[in-house]
Amino acid sequence: MPRDFADQRSDEPPALDTSLERGWRAQLTLTRSQLSILPVPLLDAHGAKDATDTAASR
Repeated sequence: MPRDFADQRSDEPPALDTSLERGWRAQLTLTRSQLSILPVPLLDAHGAKDATDTAASR
């Protein structure tokens, strides 16, 4: 999980857009099969990778 999502400061809440972007970066470390609860168009819009795409990038 990207560290900046877990390290958000509690005394200075970031903007909603910033929190959502950090959340998506954290989720996108998972494959599409692990994100199967989310709608396909939403995964497509955020560039979620297939398991084969993820393995190829390592």
